Amino acid sequence: NEAVPADADAQHPGKRLFAQDTHALAADLVPMDTLIRQVYESQEVIDFLAAALGIPKLFKFADEFQCINLMYMKDGCARAYHYDGSDFVVTLMLQQCREGGEFEFAPFIRGQNGVENFDRVAQLFDGKYPDTRVTRVTAGTLCLFNGRRSMHRVRTIYGPDPRIIAVLSYDTQPGQCGTQEKNISLYGDRVRQIYQQRESRRSEQDGNKGNKSNK
Repeated sequence: NEAVPADADAQHPGKRLFAQDTHALAADLVPMDTLIRQVYESQEVIDFLAAALGIPKLFKFADEFQCINLMYMKDGCARAYHYDGSDFVVTLMLQQCREGGEFEFAPFIRGQNGVENFDRVAQLFDGKYPDTRVTRVTAGTLCLFNGRRSMHRVRTIYGPDPRIIAVLSYDTQPGQCGTQEKNISLYGDRVRQIYQQRESRRSEQDGNKGNKSNK
């Protein structure tokens, strides 16, 4: 994608930081026998989504953490503006909060082939972009959304009932995954430790192979 200029100041949209507070249950913690997992894995559902999106074939997102998430947002929480890492995200609202929690997005503000349109994003962050949409759906609503090119956020939640939503990620290409850095930023130390343990095991195995070859 288009790079942020090296001499950009802190107000450049590629460098601005926003507070957010969400609780995410990653896919590796969602058991295979749960109903939401069965919905995600269903080939019938995948074929339906592909037909609804008008694309020939859709694939499950191959990332072990990002493919399906359960997102919890409590009183005072919000989700900052962001893009998704996969072509299409499907959300299923499981529980809506009493007030707030609106979904706000800027349709296709990111251009094709990685054109970032930083000038438009700056307008969006300043509340001046003319083409923003705001929705507030009820529990049971299924939404199909291109989050890779449409920047979006969830406005602040109010009230005692948390906003709970299942996020199901798919892609037009097989085998697509997020980066380790992205997963660590999303899920924190637990996922960082998983990656570190795997790297330690690989290093140990490589060392054992080296010792055997020297004998």
